[in-house]
Amino acid sequence: MMFLKIIFLAMTSVFIVGCATNEKVSSLDPKVKDRLNEYSKSVQKYDKVGADVLTPTKYEKINTFFDEATNEAYAGKGFKSIDSTLKQGEKLFPKIEKDFNLAKVHLKKVLVARDQALDEKAESLKSFNEADEELKELGYLLEEKDINEILERRDWLEGLYVKAEIEAIQIRELKGANDIVKATREMESHSFFEKEESIAVKDIESAYILIKKFKDQPGRYMDAVRKAEKSSSRFYALTKTGEWVEKNDVSKIVYRLDSDLNKALKPLAYENTELMSYDEKMAMVGSETETIPFLLDELTAVQYDSYLQHKKVLKLKRKNMKIKEKLASKTKVQKSIEKVRSLFNEDEAKVFVQGDDLIIRLVGLNFGFDKSKLPNGSEQILKKVGNSAKTLNYPDLKIIGHADSKGDPLYNENLSKKRAVEVKKFLVQKTQIESDSAFVMGAGYRKPIAENKTNQGRKSNRRIDIVFNSVVN
Repeated sequence: MMFLKIIFLAMTSVFIVGCATNEKVSSLDPKVKDRLNEYSKSVQKYDKVGADVLTPTKYEKINTFFDEATNEAYAGKGFKSIDSTLKQGEKLFPKIEKDFNLAKVHLKKVLVARDQALDEKAESLKSFNEADEELKELGYLLEEKDINEILERRDWLEGLYVKAEIEAIQIRELKGANDIVKATREMESHSFFEKEESIAVKDIESAYILIKKFKDQPGRYMDAVRKAEKSSSRFYALTKTGEWVEKNDVSKIVYRLDSDLNKALKPLAYENTELMSYDEKMAMVGSETETIPFLLDELTAVQYDSYLQHKKVLKLKRKNMKIKEKLASKTKVQKSIEKVRSLFNEDEAKVFVQGDDLIIRLVGLNFGFDKSKLPNGSEQILKKVGNSAKTLNYPDLKIIGHADSKGDPLYNENLSKKRAVEVKKFLVQKTQIESDSAFVMGAGYRKPIAENKTNQGRKSNRRIDIVFNSVVN
């Protein structure tokens, strides 16, 4: 049954049974093929979730109906007959779903343990297959609704899947160490290194125990796994060297050791090392090794000085970078200010910097005496104010209204604020300036730019100043 289904999927909706010929396959009615394909997909869905073990009887029946329908197709029976056979199988689908829901309630821990074992690729292990056979037995009981016996056996079955999961983890994590030990035992010289073999085996067993204890916490067992890999590699290295010794005569081994030691001592500038024995050369190497801590101390001091110099260089680089950024920012600001200046002619506005602020004095926008209504010709100038704000990237701005000195000071202050409000209203409605970023103030007559004794002077003082805050910095 499963073989037929697998062949069906592999051939992409082309069904092959028994000794069916290519002519038979190609002669199948497309409508029949689609119907069989639809049914097979449903069966495959149940196969993926373990229907073969959770509801084995019904799972076997739905596969049997599939096989019967496939055989009918190749026997030349019509769509109606094949559809009728498949519908008998589909009647079992709701019952399978009920069994699944029952299993999710009463076998929840078992199913979780099974999924975890599958996550660790345990499906090929004998222990996992044994657990699946036991689960199938519970599946039969589940179909019979024998809940009491299921409850008695579920904890034991959960333990079987956990055992399979642990075994899979152990095989995966300790494969390297086990493979090394196995390969080393195939070499004849391994018997000379029983002590190293014993250490490797002991380390592997210790890792097995820790994996079993902490299967879901790799951090608790990985050091033991690395230790097992190291001791098994040591066992292999010594045995490999032993193989080399056994395959060579004494003179070749001596010449090889002597050559290697001479190469090691050559950088130390000793003379006539070739005339020394092995013990003398090793004593010399030991003597040189004793000086290593002092050399390391000297190296550490030099490295520390280098580190301090490196920190100074980095500090200077950062300082230089800040200066460059500041200069670049100032250059950008100056370009923006020059661009704003170029928007206005002399009769419309004076643009100048005061502290960190940029001020646009609207000399061409003069209110009538005792008036807050925008004078004629204001629209063009105020639109340029909006363009200025865009050029300066919309910083906060103040709109300051001014008045001449005629009349009551408090009245003039309120009048100057009304003038600022009218300007703001236009800027918000006609340009891209946002209401929350524009603040209005009334300065009254306190900041004149001309004498209040003449009509022309008083006209100049009835003005608006636009202040863009903190533009320079």
